[in-house]
Amino acid sequence: MSRKEKITFKNGDLKMSGELYLPDVFDAEKKYRAVVAVHPGNGVKEQVAGLYARLLAEQGFVTLAYDASHQGASDGYPRYLEDPARRVEDIRCAIDFLVTLPYVDEERIGAFGICAGGGYAISCAQSEARIQAVAGISTWDVGDSQRNGLFRSLTKDERRQLLREVGAQRTREARGEEPLYMNYVPNSPEEFTEATAQISKDASDYYCTPRASHINSHNKYIFSCNDRMIAWMLLV
Repeated sequence: MSRKEKITFKNGDLKMSGELYLPDVFDAEKKYRAVVAVHPGNGVKEQVAGLYARLLAEQGFVTLAYDASHQGASDGYPRYLEDPARRVEDIRCAIDFLVTLPYVDEERIGAFGICAGGGYAISCAQSEARIQAVAGISTWDVGDSQRNGLFRSLTKDERRQLLREVGAQRTREARGEEPLYMNYVPNSPEEFTEATAQISKDASDYYCTPRASHINSHNKYIFSCNDRMIAWMLLV
């Protein structure tokens, strides 16, 4: 079994909420390999990222799962912001925290992510030299999916219209209206239609049922984030 400690670390002016997993047989005088666990777009550290973090700790790694900035128990306004650039910076700041721990071997730090977190981890590793190994689990490229739609179903005209709607919504919010939110997946089977993809059904079954729902995971993001996601490129 592994040990878990609640921790916080800084990302600029934001306080990030994390959970640090340590091997059960732990010696603070030794040096350990460390791994950053990056949760999906709709996730928090207590869900699948934390599950993998715990299992890796049982294999002898020091692992860190955390809530993305603007999400979960971490600081950041507006809430439910899904900004790829900020998600990547979160990973860098998680590594900043790990290298301050005397029992972490800074030459053996890795990162992995699940779903959108996998794309963010891979993106970060391309320019973050402290990441020595990277992996994605069910990796999702949020830039591609927002630009082109699920299964490349979005036309150029539809993408342009989406961006016009994002601009109009930002104008409304600048003039004092409340933010508009979108669901990542259907909240229940009652919202499924013939067009609902199986991957969305599976995600709904995980995030929106007692199987893995969490008080800090709300299945929504700010609609106006779509412009930043559309602009984001994952280079592989």
